[in-house]
Amino acid sequence: MTTSRLPYGGSPPHSWAVVPLKYLTTLTNGYVFNAADWIDAGTPIIRIENLNGSRNFNHSGSMLPSRYRVKSGDLLFSWSGNPGTSFGPYLWSEPGDYYLNQHIFRMDVSGCDARWLYWSLKAATHWIERELTSGMIGMVHVTKEELTAVPIPVPPLELQRRIANFLDAETSRIDHMTRLRNEQLQLWNMRHQSILHSQFVASSATGGASQDSTWLGRLPLGWTAPTIGRIARFTMGTTFPHNYQGRSQGEYPFIKVSDFQRADWVGNLSTAENWVSRDVAHTLRARIVPAGSVLYARVGAALLLNRRRVTTRPSVIDDNVRAITFAGGVPHYWRALLSLLDMGQLVNPGPVPSIGESQVAAVRVPTPPEVTQREIADRVEQHQRQLDQVTSAIQRQVNLLAERRQALITAAVTGQFDVSTASGRNVTDGVTA
Repeated sequence: MTTSRLPYGGSPPHSWAVVPLKYLTTLTNGYVFNAADWIDAGTPIIRIENLNGSRNFNHSGSMLPSRYRVKSGDLLFSWSGNPGTSFGPYLWSEPGDYYLNQHIFRMDVSGCDARWLYWSLKAATHWIERELTSGMIGMVHVTKEELTAVPIPVPPLELQRRIANFLDAETSRIDHMTRLRNEQLQLWNMRHQSILHSQFVASSATGGASQDSTWLGRLPLGWTAPTIGRIARFTMGTTFPHNYQGRSQGEYPFIKVSDFQRADWVGNLSTAENWVSRDVAHTLRARIVPAGSVLYARVGAALLLNRRRVTTRPSVIDDNVRAITFAGGVPHYWRALLSLLDMGQLVNPGPVPSIGESQVAAVRVPTPPEVTQREIADRVEQHQRQLDQVTSAIQRQVNLLAERRQALITAAVTGQFDVSTASGRNVTDGVTA
């Protein structure tokens, strides 16, 4: 017999108690450190980034009460963070003595197994994020009162330990498989970059090398290497007042950096979240970007991603985007070529990465005859299609592993099967080795 279904899934056996979290643990928030308190040596301070593997610690030389100290095996809960990444429970496993920073609870468990409680909270975390948290987009937080009211199904202590042991082993196996898939994806991307690079440098297939070279290497015979500024023009973006945003129709898509993800598998970009009419474009004094132009992000973290997109229709761009319109040649040749240009090597010094048009304009680019450009673009797109298919297949497997991992955790902590005799090996059915 089972009790009623829990709000985050599963119906525990009738013999299990279901109690609010506050009966199992006492929560203590971390100490509010000021940046001025940080020093290079002393007791390391656990911040949210340290929960996810960073060993870049700040330190304190103060003597704080024991309630702010953390040791290996302590259960923590990051109550303010990013959904799916930095928000939720953590088991601290590093040896030594640490202080706990604010935005993280230390959970002192009473009468239960800390590892089991960790897995029970992992089962509930998605529901907590969705139903109990508040905060801005991309960042959520939960109050102590809300968190301590979360219902937890409680089996006997010995069964708690068996559940924890089972989930430690089975999730480790799933995590290992996920790492292998991500490594496989990295290798495919490295192979693609290598193939891409080989299209723009001299080899036996291209008839030998000339004496000229660019940032990519020695040029094939017959190629030239002008600067971008000599063979292309740049189009600046424009600011986009809020009162003009939100329209889904118009003559021109208003392309922001966030719209880069709307491109197809070869980088063609024909739409945007916002559109403007010809009259609005005139009012904003927006420069119209021709079809066939190559777009790049000029500021912020997006610049470092080195994503390039090709417009397929006349467009308007945001001030954080720049367009390069080449006087001739094949747009997808230029997009493929510029995707190899690491603009992170050209950025201006400062806290926010940025790059000026003059820096990009000074870059010399391999320029073969147009027929060769088209041949290269076709070869790159053929391999890009293959990469896209492989990426989609691997990502589906990674998503499937994540879903089954979560389902396994929920089923185990809610007593849906006997972990003493169960095996989690079927959770990877459909994911090839």
